[in-house]
Amino acid sequence: MNPYYLHCSCRPTSFFRPFFANGAFRGVSNVVLQEMVPGTFFTIPFDPNYKYSEEPLKCLDHIKNMSECPMEQERRKFQSQPYVRPVSAIASPTAPMPTDGSPWRRSCQPNTFIKLNWRPDGSSPGHNIITFADIRPGGFHMTPFDADYAHSIAPLVCAIHHEDMGQCPMEVERRINQGILPSDIEMSLRAPSLDRSAPLSRSCEPNMFMKHNGLSLIIKSVKREAIPKGTVMTLPFDADYKTYENPLPCVKHLGNIDACPLEKERKRYAAQKKKVAQAYP
Repeated sequence: MNPYYLHCSCRPTSFFRPFFANGAFRGVSNVVLQEMVPGTFFTIPFDPNYKYSEEPLKCLDHIKNMSECPMEQERRKFQSQPYVRPVSAIASPTAPMPTDGSPWRRSCQPNTFIKLNWRPDGSSPGHNIITFADIRPGGFHMTPFDADYAHSIAPLVCAIHHEDMGQCPMEVERRINQGILPSDIEMSLRAPSLDRSAPLSRSCEPNMFMKHNGLSLIIKSVKREAIPKGTVMTLPFDADYKTYENPLPCVKHLGNIDACPLEKERKRYAAQKKKVAQAYP
C-alpha cells in the first residue's frame, strides 16, 4: 500500500490524473473508472515501471494468490530474463503536444511517467519525473495515456503512431470499446469548435456534451454504455438557442422540426419578442 493509503491493482477502480498549466504541474484529481458501490475499494494502477520491481507486487485483487495476477506474472517473467537496458522508441516528429498543457507527448510505449510523492498525512503531493528507458538523440519524453483511455470519446494521439493511429494498439482498443469502425472514426469524432459551425450535430436529446476540465474542453458521452457504431454523435444546443433567428437543426427531429420541444420554445420566445416590439415600437 502506498503512503496515500490506496491499494494498487491490476484492475484499478480509479487513477490519478495530473493537471498542467503552461507546461507546469499543478496538481492531481482522482478519477474513478467504474461505478463505486458501497464497500468497493479505491485502487490505483501500478507504476508503469512495475516490471523492474525486485519485490513482488501487492495487487489487492490477487492478494491471496499473487501468482494469479497477470502483472505479477509479467514482472516475474521479466525478472527471470537477462537484463537488457530498454531503449525508447522514436516518436513521430509531427506528433502534436497534448491539449491538457502537459509538456510531454502521450504514447502506447511510454518512456517517462510522473510519480506522485504523497506526504504522510495524505496532503498535496509533490512529484518526480521518472524515465525508465534510454531516450535516443532526437527522441521525446512520452508519458502513458490515462487509465480510462478505452472510454475516451475523442481519438487518442500517440506520439509513435501519430501518422497512422490504426497501428496504435490502445487506439484500436478504444475504437472497439466505442463500437465505431476505424474508417469513420476521424470524420465522426472531430473535436467541436466553440462556435455554431461545429462539425458535430446538435439535438434536443444529445448523446455527448462538452466539459471544461480547468484547462481545456473535453468531449464526454452522456450515457455510460458505448455509443454503437453508426450512431450520429450530437451535442446540446447552446444556452441561447431561444434567440436563434432560424429553425433549430435538431438531428432527432429533422423530418419534423416542429415536434422538437426546443424549437417550440424558440418559436414561442420569438413570438413574445415580436409582440413586445410591436407594443413598444
